Amino acid sequence: MYWATDTNLAKKPMPGNATWSVDANESYQTLTSAGTGGWHPMTKQGLYLLIGNFQQIATVDVSGVFTANGTVSVTLGNLEPNYRVSSLTPFSIDVLVGTATINGDNTCKLLRWDTYSPAYTASIPVTESAVNSFLLFEGNTYAQCGSAANFYFY
Repeated sequence: MYWATDTNLAKKPMPGNATWSVDANESYQTLTSAGTGGWHPMTKQGLYLLIGNFQQIATVDVSGVFTANGTVSVTLGNLEPNYRVSSLTPFSIDVLVGTATINGDNTCKLLRWDTYSPAYTASIPVTESAVNSFLLFEGNTYAQCGSAANFYFY
């Protein structure tokens, strides 16, 4: 089991006879907290747990190997300077990455990443301050964006 605090990725082996106070590692890896408000969205896709890490996507593979920016075999380029990762969801064999603006602009981006390329494979501007979350419904993906809770179909 993995969870994030403002500055750390924590983990605990599950299941088993582990004792929480003995086996929980609350400082497993350091995460970037600048500008995130403590948010580190996570999703599982393929062999990876993907973790929003400010302007990067960190991963943990099925062997428990942590990579701060990309996967074990791919270093993923950072987001553009005005954006941070705000949400993540699987999409077919790819992952959708919602962003939020750091400087208060009213244009965020929805990115698509195949988890093995060093760059995002698609970038779609959205005239909102953030992609807050994703909703998967009957085989369709919707992005909930901005402070007015608008939904967009992807």
